Amino acid sequence: MAFISNPGLLAVAFIEASAAFILLVLYWLLAPGFPARFFRIWMAGWTLYIGLGGLRIYSLWRGGTDDPRLGPVLSSLAAALFFAAILQCAGQGRRLNWLWPLVAISTCALLALSSVARAPDAAIWTECMFGCALYLIAGWVLWRSHSQHHGFGWKLLAGALLLRGLHGLDRPDWPAQTLGLFRVSLHGLFGIAMGIAMAVLVLEAGRARTEDRLNRCEFMKRSKAFCAIWLRASAPVTAWYCSSTARRIPHRS
Repeated sequence: MAFISNPGLLAVAFIEASAAFILLVLYWLLAPGFPARFFRIWMAGWTLYIGLGGLRIYSLWRGGTDDPRLGPVLSSLAAALFFAAILQCAGQGRRLNWLWPLVAISTCALLALSSVARAPDAAIWTECMFGCALYLIAGWVLWRSHSQHHGFGWKLLAGALLLRGLHGLDRPDWPAQTLGLFRVSLHGLFGIAMGIAMAVLVLEAGRARTEDRLNRCEFMKRSKAFCAIWLRASAPVTAWYCSSTARRIPHRS
């Protein structure tokens, strides 16, 4: 087995994958009480995100690079699922019909560039531009849909998506930069921030639903109490009216 190619990159990839796995466990705990479709799509994308992290760790441990052969494909699929989840969350799920053919075409193109044409650099640049565009559009769409959300989670998620999209535009050039390791770490931090923001968004939505249910229960309780008081107060009047009506009706012999 070859020696670890870059211990720094391996440490960054391991920490990022570990944090992402912990967030996935949190998602599974939140999923039974939050059946929204966009959360299920996000969980699917997050699972691919963890798979990409595991593939990076394996590649670095075997002496390879930080961009394994199937890395661009998994990264594009994860970004596409995140984008679909944001569209669904923003109430634009009808636009998903044109997203899936675009994702299929992009995946086939990346596979052709990396495997058939033997052009991994072109595949990395293509995946980078495609993924960053999806992150930027997703962040912008979520930020524009502020009227549909409350709390801090959606703002954090939109900001993390925008920052990750902007930061990753020159990702293929990071190995040649002096601060390349720092850029990789910062990119991973934005990815984990996305996961934390989604957890915050789900928790805030669950709290809002709980408060709404409590308000409804309180309203029903007060309505029942008011009806009981009204019935007790109107009972003498009802009895007097019934007796007076009965006296006015002539009895038949």
